[in-house]
Amino acid sequence: MTLTEMLQIFLVPWGWPFLAYVVLQVFVPLRTRGTVLFWFSLLPLLGAPLILWWTYEGGRMESNLWPILLIFGWAAFAAYEALLLMVSFVRSTGNASRP
Repeated sequence: MTLTEMLQIFLVPWGWPFLAYVVLQVFVPLRTRGTVLFWFSLLPLLGAPLILWWTYEGGRMESNLWPILLIFGWAAFAAYEALLLMVSFVRSTGNASRP
């Protein structure tokens, strides 16, 4: 299976975790600059290349379960980034209400 075929199969039905994670991975560090949450928002970048590599290797070896780790891993990363974004919004609204 070529990389192009893998991308066509993956991005059409299962692309939402990938897209959500990429958008959140760009937005959350910009939103949380200058805080401890900034460094926490960069933590998924440690695991994302490894998951991409495992997925690519699984597809290259013609495994029938090659997208599973990518789908669930990137959905977990997107949920983690969304949680950090919610914490950032709560902290910012809490600071604005103080005199």
